[in-house]
Amino acid sequence: MYLTYDRYDELGGQIPEEQYPLYAARADAIITRMTHGRIRQENPVRACVQYAAFALAEAIYADVRQGADGREITSVSNDGVSIAYASGGLSGAAEQIQRYTSVVRAYLEYETDANGVFLLYAGVDA
Repeated sequence: MYLTYDRYDELGGQIPEEQYPLYAARADAIITRMTHGRIRQENPVRACVQYAAFALAEAIYADVRQGADGREITSVSNDGVSIAYASGGLSGAAEQIQRYTSVVRAYLEYETDANGVFLLYAGVDA
């Protein structure tokens, strides 16, 4: 796990402790996939990775609280049970992926591994 609950709590996180493992696991999977596993075995975990995990877990948690698929709710009716969502060019899932990718990039875009390879580099390492 890139970010323990204790460290998450120190940073001011809003996710309840009993729910945190679910969001942390999702954030870890996204970060691991985007870094192509380059940081999976690093110990101690870099601060920038911890911050990325924090921000990503918060974003995922906010999406779950906002709506099932992360779309922005623009209005809600009570008696007629009506919910209106913002429309855009991307589906809710594609929008989420784009947001999550942006969160990780904000923290890890220029970070390199011990060999000087960018953590987010998806090309062929020679």
